[in-house]
Amino acid sequence: MTPLRRFLVLQALLAWQGGFFFYSAVVVPVGGEVLGSGAAQGRVTARVTDWLNLIGVVGLAVTAWDLARTRDPAGWRTAARWWCWAAAGVSQYALFVVHQLLDYYMDPTRTVIVIRPPFYQVHEAYLWASTVQWVAMLGFAWWTAAGVGGRGRGSRRPTPAFTREAPPAGNSSPAAPPAGISADSPPRFDSAAAPHVEFPRTPVP
Repeated sequence: MTPLRRFLVLQALLAWQGGFFFYSAVVVPVGGEVLGSGAAQGRVTARVTDWLNLIGVVGLAVTAWDLARTRDPAGWRTAARWWCWAAAGVSQYALFVVHQLLDYYMDPTRTVIVIRPPFYQVHEAYLWASTVQWVAMLGFAWWTAAGVGGRGRGSRRPTPAFTREAPPAGNSSPAAPPAGISADSPPRFDSAAAPHVEFPRTPVP
């Protein structure tokens, strides 16, 4: 389950934040150049952001699942990931609210700006919320990669290759003495096994 969960997190981040970065950095300027104006590209963006916000909700759900199931030995890293996730969640909520305001300022087909004075200020707020969410998920991705060795909850601990065998239960008798030695006999001194030390002889006057 852990490899599947991490695979889904990776795919969610690629589709969510990768899609946002590519669209903002490549598609928007290229679309404005091809279509002839930023307003024409904005009509496309108004519909693309619907999908980006939907993907953002799915991404938040998948990353929250990974946060709840991953057991990282570094508690501070888990806290950092939760803070990044919370910032992204608040930003996503703000994006939904601001997006509804932007739609309200446009005609029903979302091709013409009807109420111009507040539209651009609200649109700037939308860009700031998107930027905060992007930075927060960059931090989330960094701390996720740093703690990739963390075990998922419920995973088994690795079995050591060598284990020390415990003595049989109920067998507390001491080891048997060597052959030829009684258990009641006093200990013997083996002179052959003792080290031989020579002391210098001092001549007697």
